[in-house]
Amino acid sequence: MVMKATTPPISRDIVRRIRLLRSAYGRQIEHLIRYSITHISKTEFFNAFYAAFKATFTESNIRGGFKGAGLAPFNPENVISKLDVQLRTPTPPEEAAKPSAPWTSKTPTTAIEAQSQSEYLERRIRRHKSSSPESIIEALKSSTKATKAALHQLALVEARLKNLEEANRILSRRRRAKKTRLQKGGTMTVEEVSQVIDQMDVDTQVVAESSRSGGRRRSVRPGVRRCGVCGETGHNARTCKVDIPASGDEYR
Repeated sequence: MVMKATTPPISRDIVRRIRLLRSAYGRQIEHLIRYSITHISKTEFFNAFYAAFKATFTESNIRGGFKGAGLAPFNPENVISKLDVQLRTPTPPEEAAKPSAPWTSKTPTTAIEAQSQSEYLERRIRRHKSSSPESIIEALKSSTKATKAALHQLALVEARLKNLEEANRILSRRRRAKKTRLQKGGTMTVEEVSQVIDQMDVDTQVVAESSRSGGRRRSVRPGVRRCGVCGETGHNARTCKVDIPASGDEYR
């Protein structure tokens, strides 16, 4: 006897949700790599995971999961019916014939629109039998080529500008987070500690240079000369007018 084993619908739903979350997180990391950010710190990880989580666990997905598992609304028959899987070939849907909308002239905004407009005008000109349309077609092709080149270049410039702005925003957020962590006394990496020590050494050297330059300025300042007899300024001992009485003991 062969027994068919299958996982409950709620287990399949959990696995599917995890797979969707993994894919969404991978898209967020690819988004950072396109901005030349290859080192994913804790800040970028939490931001990417939060964005992937919000994109995956939406209200509609959660309701669909409970409904598929037969929990809300409660429907055990829905779970039992999924245990017996029968393969069948789906019938292709019938395509309804849609009436073609009339063509209206407008300025193309993308390369595809410019190409479509050029092809349409070329067909219209070829159906005109009164004159040869070759010169008009060549001029139209040249105009289309120039328009496509300009639009492609504009799209590349806009994409590059957007990538640079996003990368600058991410790096600015990383620098602000680093400063906040230092102010709050958080943990530091070896590279951050070495940068702080180098900055302290530079500050110490600047203070020492300032002290030495200030000492040299004070040492070169000329001193005030005083008289050796009375100690006053403005004269010396030779021209001093203060008489010092001589003791007779000096000549004994």
